Amino acid sequence: MKKLLAMMLMLSAMLAFTACGGDDKDEPNNQFVGKWYAHAKSGSGQWVLDIEDNNAVKYYTADDNGQITGDIRNGSYSINGNKIAFSGVEYYWSSLYKWEFDRGTLDGDYLTILYDGGADANGHGSIVFQKK
Repeated sequence: MKKLLAMMLMLSAMLAFTACGGDDKDEPNNQFVGKWYAHAKSGSGQWVLDIEDNNAVKYYTADDNGQITGDIRNGSYSINGNKIAFSGVEYYWSSLYKWEFDRGTLDGDYLTILYDGGADANGHGSIVFQKK
């Protein structure tokens, strides 16, 4: 009987100190998640990179009030430390120009994205986005 009572006390002590998983906050599991903004290189408006927690990413242009002004481009991403790699994130400047996001590096609230199809001699360029 003493053994049963001792085991019941031990079991109740263990249950009393067990944490409940329901008190966890719903926070993104990576620092890339959120909306990132960059001023458009020509004219007014901004570029928006919306990185979601489910490895999905959306890219679109918006006016200064945040209203979407162009097509929404969908893709995916993977992360490794402060590096991000994109797949399928393309933007067509016109029928002549196509940018495809390749990879990026996070530095605080700034995300520098390298893309193919840019203006330099190697066909690459970069855009610095800021998280707001």
